[in-house]
Amino acid sequence: MENTAYHTKMVHKVMLYAYMTNVYSSRKIELALQENINFM
Repeated sequence: MENTAYHTKMVHKVMLYAYMTNVYSSRKIELALQENINFM
């Protein structure tokens, strides 16, 4: 198993939530993680 900066399950949950809310751009996901409490 790799030693990554972020837990794999957490990244999966963020990506799933992003796609469910029609956010597809990685830059928009990054911005949403900084500004939107629902993404955290």
